[in-house]
Amino acid sequence: MQNTSQISYLANSSDAFVAACRDEGYRFVLITETEVERKYAKPLLDAFKSAGLTIDLIVFPAGEASKTREMKAQIEDQLFALGC
Repeated sequence: MQNTSQISYLANSSDAFVAACRDEGYRFVLITETEVERKYAKPLLDAFKSAGLTIDLIVFPAGEASKTREMKAQIEDQLFALGC
């Protein structure tokens, strides 16, 4: 079961931090695998967005088979495409 109050706390824990990130135009990227995404991504993304922060999502397949240099390169390509 998800604890959305803890997830919201992460995104809203410091008003000064959140304000500074918004003011500076910082961008966040959540990089996760499919199982974690299914359980936790939406509330975390929603919490960041409701705090006025920009956050993107990169998801890769769960499991040992995804832990490769090729997958790392794919994630890096996605980061570059986002302008990170």
